[in-house]
Amino acid sequence: MAAIVDANRNPVHLLVRIPSTSDRLEDIVAAHNDIVAQHGCVWFGVSGSVPSIGAIGDQTQTMFYVAQREYRGLAGYRAKLLSLSKELPKDEARLVPPYYVILRFVDRVRLWAKIGKLTQASAELDHLYVARSGRKASDVLLNSMASALVVRHTKQ
Repeated sequence: MAAIVDANRNPVHLLVRIPSTSDRLEDIVAAHNDIVAQHGCVWFGVSGSVPSIGAIGDQTQTMFYVAQREYRGLAGYRAKLLSLSKELPKDEARLVPPYYVILRFVDRVRLWAKIGKLTQASAELDHLYVARSGRKASDVLLNSMASALVVRHTKQ
């Protein structure tokens, strides 16, 4: 699939917000990274309102970001985005953390992101902008209920 880039030739990325009422982001990341350690990748499910797959595309430079509001702002992690799917491939259920089934979250997923290892990226969140509006992504996350945003990096 061809790379999706903005008018400034910057690749776009997917930023997912985890509600503050959910488990701690560190626990969610650990559960996903356990699967990565075993299999090399993991499927991360996104519920709520999600962007179309075509708005992101599968590309070599695309990152997956996940963030959650905490007492001092936003905590965030990132991983290489390997692929996107509206449905979990049946032969890849082993690439989903067990809590998805236990909590019946798998039934609410509207977009699946196949990713690599999640690493700390809180500082990067201040350098992401919503691709469509140009607004600072960290401000949007702190002041909205958006589940996922298509974002891009600032010009360096």
